[in-house]
Amino acid sequence: SALRPFNGTERFFSILPVFGISCRSYLNKEGSALDSCMLRQQLTTLTNEAFHEKFQILFGSSQTAWQVLYPTLDLTHAFFIQREQTLCALLGYCDQRGSYYHFSPQLLRPWLSKRQLQQTLHRLRYLQSAFVPNTLYIEALAVAPAFRRQGMAEKLLCHCRQYAIKQGYQYLALDVASDNLPARTLYEKFGFVYQKYRQIPCEVFGFPRFDHLICPL
Repeated sequence: SALRPFNGTERFFSILPVFGISCRSYLNKEGSALDSCMLRQQLTTLTNEAFHEKFQILFGSSQTAWQVLYPTLDLTHAFFIQREQTLCALLGYCDQRGSYYHFSPQLLRPWLSKRQLQQTLHRLRYLQSAFVPNTLYIEALAVAPAFRRQGMAEKLLCHCRQYAIKQGYQYLALDVASDNLPARTLYEKFGFVYQKYRQIPCEVFGFPRFDHLICPL
């Protein structure tokens, strides 16, 4: 039961699967179908560009990262804002039904050597989100460069909060690099508070400290 988007100046979507269509599509706010291939391409590109350092470490190169992300991202765990046919911003999350990042050995194996796969699975233990029953975890929040400083991240966070409340969650949570001051400022203005920090071996991502923030609902 996906939450239908609220009215706004941009076209704001959550993913509403349409079944019985030969090429799977998604309903937008006006009730017409978005081409799922185009949508997946744009979400993959923005996700890869926003977190390119992390994905290059995980998968070896930006090109391999894109090839891995394209079939593995779970679009039913994303909210996004689109103007015309351009993706402006996205938010991916993890809840009791699944995760935006759906990395499994089976899906990764075609793209990675045996050694790369072992290294990647080791690193993913520090990246992938464990579900906490009363918490919706935000895994990705990204705004395309041309649409920054327009309040889109805040709109996505507000929409995510509405969805989490409707689904009965008590908290939003996320991890942010301790030295990412712009992101920290955004989250704290929204109501997130510091709970603890996660120390990650430096060889995993190169930036070893993450702060775990929660937002009571």
